[in-house]
Amino acid sequence: MYCSAQETSIHISMTLSRTDILRINLKHCEFKFSGNVSAVAIHIGALKNPYLDQDDVLNAIFIHIPKSAGTSIRRSLYAQKSFHIPASRYKAADSRKFECYFKFSFVRNPYSRLVSAYYYLRQKHDADMRFPDHRWAATYLSDKPTFRDFVIALAEQNYRRNVRKYIHFRDQIDWISEPGNNGERKILVDFVGRYERLEDDFAQISRRLGYSVPLTQERIGQRKEDYRTSYTPQMVDIVSEIYKSDIKAFDYRFE
Repeated sequence: MYCSAQETSIHISMTLSRTDILRINLKHCEFKFSGNVSAVAIHIGALKNPYLDQDDVLNAIFIHIPKSAGTSIRRSLYAQKSFHIPASRYKAADSRKFECYFKFSFVRNPYSRLVSAYYYLRQKHDADMRFPDHRWAATYLSDKPTFRDFVIALAEQNYRRNVRKYIHFRDQIDWISEPGNNGERKILVDFVGRYERLEDDFAQISRRLGYSVPLTQERIGQRKEDYRTSYTPQMVDIVSEIYKSDIKAFDYRFE
């Protein structure tokens, strides 16, 4: 049974701080309106300028889509922890650099990525509440003890809308594009690698950058079983509808 709107707001107030809610909504607006919102937010200091010194060294920009091996890629190329910033913010912060630099990202089968995101956050639902991911999980996943519970709950529009605002559950195409004409999104990156062929695509990027480093193995393969075993036909239908944009854009299938 789902919480009423009043119950939901009370539950959120007990776990998510006002700063959490503001941060989530600001990020949502950044995706929805792209460059205009990002440029203003950077100007007033609400968002940081995303460029790092290593971006200038590599003449490249890596867009880390959550749960797509970005932690390993960032650690390998930048020797530092990763973060999640959409391509549109880089463009808004410095359009000249953005035009000149090689821009790349990695995507993952949406069915597999959703399993990974759920288990990654679910294990945090009763952990240290000092961290935003933990507070978000406590709010939205505490009463979803199984992946099936979570996916079935996503059929309810209000729950789906709130979940989809969070960075781990957004469409992957949102991270590497900006709104275009007729509701279509315009891809902003030069290369889109695949989680499913990570080693080969990372090697291709390394050659392109002229920067030969081994790919570190961080958070890769934490769940060994085939993602397909987590789904029923009903769940496949729900996820296929939710992530239809990614499925179409990157030609993924439940297979």
